[in-house]
This record gives sequence, C-alpha cells and structure tokens, in this order.
Amino acid sequence: MKFGLSGLLFPHLAVERVISNIGALGADYIELIFDLPNLPPGFDLGGLPRLRKLVDAYGLGVSIHGPIWDLNPSSWIPQVRELALKYMRKSIDVCSALGGEIVVVHPGRCPFPQVAGFLSPAKDRFLSFTRKALKHARSRGVKLALENFPSNAEFPYSSPEEMLPLVQELDGLGITFDVGHAFLNKRWQKLSSPEKRIAREIELVGKYIVNIHLHDNHGERDDHLPPGEGVINFRPIITAMKKVGYNGLVTVELHRIGTKDPKETGRTGLKRARELFRAGTPPPQL
Repeated sequence: MKFGLSGLLFPHLAVERVISNIGALGADYIELIFDLPNLPPGFDLGGLPRLRKLVDAYGLGVSIHGPIWDLNPSSWIPQVRELALKYMRKSIDVCSALGGEIVVVHPGRCPFPQVAGFLSPAKDRFLSFTRKALKHARSRGVKLALENFPSNAEFPYSSPEEMLPLVQELDGLGITFDVGHAFLNKRWQKLSSPEKRIAREIELVGKYIVNIHLHDNHGERDDHLPPGEGVINFRPIITAMKKVGYNGLVTVELHRIGTKDPKETGRTGLKRARELFRAGTPPPQL
C-alpha cells in the first residue's frame, strides 16, 4: 500500500515546490491537480521532463486529478463538453509523461435532475465522454478512476451504487473512493451509522477501487481535515478496505487555505493514515 498527499495542500506554491515539499514529508506519491492550483490552464507541457526528474529524485509515484472547477463533461453545451474532453486527455498525457498510472475523474453535473428530460441525456453525455477518455487512457497505459461525490442528486454516477454498473460495463474504469465525501453524503441525508453504511459500500465496489481519498470532516462541509480532527470513525471503514483486500493508493487529501503550517498538516495526515491501516483491528459485524 502506498500513502500519498494531494497537491491541494500547498495551493499558493509553484508545482516544483509542491513536489519538493511532499517529497520531503516522506510521502510515497503525489496527486497533482491538472487545474488550479497545481497545473493550471496554460501550464507549459514542455516542462514535464523537468517535473519528471524532480519526482524521480524524491522517489515519488504520481497520480493526476483531472479538471475540478469549471469543466462539466455532462454539459448541454457541446463546446463545453469538447473542452472538458480536451483537458481530460491532457490530464492523461501528463500522468503518462510523469510515470503515473491513475487519473481521477469527477462525475458530470445535471441541473434539475428530478426532470427525466434533463437527467437521462446528461447521463448519456457523461457515458460518451468517459468512453472517449478511456480510449485515450488505454493508449497511454493510464487508468481512469471515477470519484464519488457528497451530493448524488445533481451528479449522476457519483454514488457507489450508480458507479457499480458503470465500472462493470466500461473496461478500464476504476473508482476513487473518497471517504470524506461518502461520510458527508450520509450525514446530509441524516442516516444513522454512516461509517457502517460506508463500509458496506466499500464491500459492494471493493474490487474496482484503485485509489482512496482519505480525509476527515465534521459532517457539515467538505473540510478535508487530517484523520482524527473531525468526527469520522475510521475503524469500520478501514476494516472493510482490508476485508476486500485493498492494497492500492491512499491519497491523504488535505486542503487548508491560510493555514500557517501546511507541512505540519501534511506530516500529521500521513502519519495518522499509516497508523489507521497499520492497526490490527478485528473485523466488526457490519
């Protein structure tokens, strides 16, 4: 199992310093954002060989998070969808050039999902986008991993239950299971025993999980705190991961704009993540 840090931890630094800081913290790999703040639009891809030397010098593996903020692959506007696919292909190219294996994909957004006339076409558009991105990923030896979201209503294919038939149908598509997002989803729905419900989701899709996003929160918003600084009980969640034999990437995805010491935040997050998986806890009844 490899434990990494997301480049979101250092939003004010140039990507070279982000890599250096995460390497110095002893991470096994780094997840860079092909978007703000790490590799924003206009980033000179000619600088990739230099970045590859830097990650290699620290012995870091690499994963890439595809565009986050503005590009909706399910958009009803053709030009927006084309731009989303263009940048997803670039994300894949960057991952390959840096020696990485996984690119994280966000689900598309659908306004007014309660209207079938909007929801069904939005899902079809996302399927088309994903098939095209997968074709490019296969040509580069890269795996796509679809991430679950806290709010499933406006983001079709963002819950594990919806993801399952998709990853079964589309060869080469995996899952990035975001623990903080899963917890928020349960809390926003006011469901009891959220961690046990998350454990069952992990058992449902476990064979398709290729990346874990690990972070904590207080059940109200997406805080991206180090484990232990929110209210999530990670024990049944980690136990479920062990039960399905998960042994892949664990990205400690921390995001604290304005913090005085992001290095210490990253150090704490890595330490606690490793401790969680190292703990020999017996499987509880789920």
